[in-house]
Amino acid sequence: MESRFIISKCMLIADKDKGSSLKKDYSILGGNPIIDYYESVMSPSISLTVTFIDVDQVISRKGITGGESLDLSIKMGGFDDFKITSKKHQLMLNSVRDVITDTNKQIATLEFVSKESIINETCRVNKKFTGNVTQIVNQLLTNKGESDKKGIQTKKEFKSDKAVNKYSFVGNLKRPFDTIQWLCPKAQSSNKNFGFLFYETLDGYNFRSIEKLLEE
Repeated sequence: MESRFIISKCMLIADKDKGSSLKKDYSILGGNPIIDYYESVMSPSISLTVTFIDVDQVISRKGITGGESLDLSIKMGGFDDFKITSKKHQLMLNSVRDVITDTNKQIATLEFVSKESIINETCRVNKKFTGNVTQIVNQLLTNKGESDKKGIQTKKEFKSDKAVNKYSFVGNLKRPFDTIQWLCPKAQSSNKNFGFLFYETLDGYNFRSIEKLLEE
């Protein structure tokens, strides 16, 4: 089956509060970008890479190393537009790699990950949790019902199946995502079955029972 698509928007969004080196938004659409998008039921974060011809040498001129977010729109015949926005998906530039400089151009690859994935690297779980496993995961992601403002605090959609068991543990300064993945095999989906998966898709975060996913 023939598949045609048009990249109608590919924009780096400047945000000084997040460490961006750009003073204003910059379109890399003219650099013939190649987009690779990744999501997996084994990964707590979606990711995306953009390889493009940096004809303006914005990477070197602006000293871009990370902090920018991305607005992307791709039109595909017969399908809804594939869109990633800085407000909803909050993909942030995490690294610039594979920079190749030629006489009249520069090629670079920009690697984007979810903002929550970057926050997770500096967050630590340092309290005791007791209760239903799904409710604990919800607390670790959104801090709902918590008086403190630490943690991931995502505002993305969270889709979950209700675990039937409770669990009690102390965080021991683990990262939130590591803690949730540690809880996955301990979460009970029914009287006989254990096992949940924690992952992110374009629509948001998921804490889903393997049993129910297989039924679907």
